[in-house]
Amino acid sequence: MNTMYVYWGGVDSGKAHLKHYAMLNNKTNLLWDLIGKYIKKIYTTTHHYESNWRDETIHRIIYHNINGLRKCEKKENRIYQFETYAHKSSAIDPKNISHGIRGNKRKGYSMDDIKKYTQIEYVNTNIYFDIISKHVNQISQDMDRKILDYNDIFKDVDLLELYNTDKNRVWYWLDEFNRQEDDIITLLKKYNIPYRMFDLDTDRYKDVFGWEIELPKNYTHRKNSWQNNDRYAIIQDIAKEYVQR
Repeated sequence: MNTMYVYWGGVDSGKAHLKHYAMLNNKTNLLWDLIGKYIKKIYTTTHHYESNWRDETIHRIIYHNINGLRKCEKKENRIYQFETYAHKSSAIDPKNISHGIRGNKRKGYSMDDIKKYTQIEYVNTNIYFDIISKHVNQISQDMDRKILDYNDIFKDVDLLELYNTDKNRVWYWLDEFNRQEDDIITLLKKYNIPYRMFDLDTDRYKDVFGWEIELPKNYTHRKNSWQNNDRYAIIQDIAKEYVQR
């Protein structure tokens, strides 16, 4: 069964556990940085696993923006050694606050190194990948959605194929929109808050809100993003089957 799971999480919400869980099961892992500086895709083949180490082949791709969308990648065979995670700045253990990361004396890259080896001619070298891995948030520009190549980014990430293997899960997901609407209505009724349903297809905003200047009904419609998209016909067929079932 092919499914794309999206995990939203902040600090200490289990992201690292889920990442390693996916890697161990040879799932394509797509990590989207919240502040929009980079996207990391990880392919993993686990050859052997023990509780504290694993023999694996890992292929990492980092999408980032330096004067335009770039991607750098590295594939390597490695023995991953598990280390117990520690809260380096945790108030539970005051010793960690005073020592923490500052105890690491490893020499880093100079600013001249970073400037030189992040030029586009180095994009497929180990040093470029290493610098991007360590400093992407400092040197990358924001990831403008207009420059993203979604076909490449989502390639190999399990997605809509679910429709061909387990339609009921697709219907359950679509039913969620109705469940959310029902939950809102329940809350409004619970607290005696008056409400009026609005039909996006047939109702007129002017009739409800009374404002004279109106926008076209399709002003914020996403139709332009659907043009020349071969996936739209598939989605349209799924929608038709959903409403007719």
